[in-house]
Amino acid sequence: MSAPYELPALSVTWAMPDPPMPARDFYSWPLVAFQKATDLETKLGWAAGSLHVLAEAFRLQLSRKNGWDISGPPQSEPFQTAARVFRRGVALKNQAIGSKQGQYPIRFLRDLDWQDLAPDHQLCIIDQEVADLYHLHPKPNRIFIRLNELTKNLESVADLVHAARRNPFKTAWTIIGGGIVADTAAFAAALEGQSFRLVPTTLLAMVDACVGGKTGVNFPPYGKNQIGLFAFPEEVVIATGWLKTLPPREFLAGLAEAWKHAVLKGDAQLATQVAGLDRRPEDLYLHLRPLVAVKAEVVAKDPTEQGLRASLNLGHTLAHAIERISQDKNPQNPILHGEAVGLGLLFCIELSHLLGHLKQTAWQSMRQQLLQSRIVISPDQLRVFIRTDDLQDIHLIEEILIGIKQDKKNMSQDGSEWVLLKDWGQIVTDQNRHTIVVSDQDWIRCYKEFIVQWLKS
Repeated sequence: MSAPYELPALSVTWAMPDPPMPARDFYSWPLVAFQKATDLETKLGWAAGSLHVLAEAFRLQLSRKNGWDISGPPQSEPFQTAARVFRRGVALKNQAIGSKQGQYPIRFLRDLDWQDLAPDHQLCIIDQEVADLYHLHPKPNRIFIRLNELTKNLESVADLVHAARRNPFKTAWTIIGGGIVADTAAFAAALEGQSFRLVPTTLLAMVDACVGGKTGVNFPPYGKNQIGLFAFPEEVVIATGWLKTLPPREFLAGLAEAWKHAVLKGDAQLATQVAGLDRRPEDLYLHLRPLVAVKAEVVAKDPTEQGLRASLNLGHTLAHAIERISQDKNPQNPILHGEAVGLGLLFCIELSHLLGHLKQTAWQSMRQQLLQSRIVISPDQLRVFIRTDDLQDIHLIEEILIGIKQDKKNMSQDGSEWVLLKDWGQIVTDQNRHTIVVSDQDWIRCYKEFIVQWLKS
């Protein structure tokens, strides 16, 4: 018998254009000849040259709003394949504009009901760490995968697609794991045209990664989650029973995203409660639904991130740059995504204040909450993660700025784009844009001031 669902389910309704982003202008691709398909293209079933087109698009720094004119090259298939997944989809010139829509539930339960979470009649993609921890035995319908940020790439997608094609279970996929597994396996399912359901096993995945329809993987050396698709699940099942075995570091990393949602909701009391949580999943349970609802409501209004959804990037611009540096310099012990987000949130609060946007009282309360919580790592921890003795080193600052400007959401040629705050629940907007362009000079000045104040705290 299934465990009782003590919290009401959330219903997420979404609608989006296809392709997902209208073109501001079109880049005309030159004539190019492609040779034999690479092994990776063959495994993915992609046309020869698809990977070359992707790499060239990143080298050219094309944005999501640069449509592609592929009337010149005689071979269109590699460009069509690449356009479909480049930054989750760009428009082709003269492409017919369609639309997609759907609805899915997010269910909540306290305990783990394996027959509900991992039914024997469905193909289940399961995080190997979850399988090891819960002593799950191999079954014909189970595929175990072990991933991290370094292996969150197209090679892993190809391996998963290959394994699923060989599996006798031709059903919707049930994907069980943290955010990395969810992003990767959902992308693989979407490439295959396969429906899927998500069972997040980490706090970060529960409040963020499994809500919103973004799937994708990293594309080195061009950054995080640069290749992917918008694809929405059939349902999401959130069971807080997973949190009982979640390592403390992972739990705290998830709290960063939860705190961000409370800030965007404008609920200072909820943010205070989240910041005060430690290893008490039972206390978190009653807060989960409103925290998940924040992202679900934003995604319903703006699934393809043309406006409001950009606000969910609060804290992530710096976070992604720090993650990339950490993975390069300390691959054996890199910073976790949520840890980087916690630091990014603290920085965005300071940036918003130093640029004159954030109200004094809100700045003080937000800053105090984060610094008194365990959400934000210490300066010493950051030094270890990125292997530096000096957080103000000019070469490090330049490296961070390069990473910031390569963020897939950055479309400014005059600086970098940031989600900034005016008050609890209030984002600084510029006409219809939910990001503000900050010049490189202002960013460097604010970063240096931030480090000085952080070291004093």
